Amino acid sequence: MARYSCAVILSLFALMLEPISARADPLQDAKTAYENLQYAVAFQIWNALAEQGNAEAQTRLSSMYFNGEGVPKDYERSLYWANKAAIQGNAEAEYDAGGMYELGFIGPRNLEKGIPLLRASADQNYTPALYELGKLYLYGEGLPKDYNIARSLLERAAAKGSIPANYDLGAMYEMGWGVPVDYVQATKLYRVAADTGDGPAQYRLGRCYGLGLGVKVDYRESYFWLELAARDEVKSTRDVAIHDRDNGAARHLSAGDIAEVKARAMRWTPRRPS
Repeated sequence: MARYSCAVILSLFALMLEPISARADPLQDAKTAYENLQYAVAFQIWNALAEQGNAEAQTRLSSMYFNGEGVPKDYERSLYWANKAAIQGNAEAEYDAGGMYELGFIGPRNLEKGIPLLRASADQNYTPALYELGKLYLYGEGLPKDYNIARSLLERAAAKGSIPANYDLGAMYEMGWGVPVDYVQATKLYRVAADTGDGPAQYRLGRCYGLGLGVKVDYRESYFWLELAARDEVKSTRDVAIHDRDNGAARHLSAGDIAEVKARAMRWTPRRPS
């Protein structure tokens, strides 16, 4: 602990010795320290700026407390600083605070507090907020179920690179929620998410190949995507993927086919989201 504190002091001292022009932007200094995993240095700078009312620093401080980076994980302190920045209209902080209320990180879920913050963030076109609000409209959580509004928000989020938005849009087209059933479009949307490693999308894509929904029946492709989905960190996704892989696609493949597909899955790497 003593060596850690000494390292922090030395890092801060090094920053102090830099020319004034090199540290004209303390936010950038903190960001650089953070990116170099010097969390204690970043925290010291952002904490000082946050106390002075800087919304960006307050947002970054909230994130560090939320993730436990350089400080013990503390959702209450995270929410405290997110609210401070949200009051100043920081879109990321509005989303963070709204999400913590909505998902119940501090006590029971509080949609009455969470949704207005998510809406304020979405109004600023903040991508995660567009997705989260769209999902609430899609499933009718805390808001009246409205497929038209949900689709509009999810399409905006997907256009800005949201991977989970592609998955939920795919579900809308597969199930016909507010749109005509379109398996081809559903499969295309699932593929976008599946290529980045999204387990539920990989499961849905594997299912589409197994049933011939929007694509020709291809049991090798079905097994491949179900094999990937079977690695998902969420147990429910793993369970259904393993069931469909072993009781569906596998029954149409030889042992040699399965070995080849498993080898391909072992080599597979997710595409980095843009």
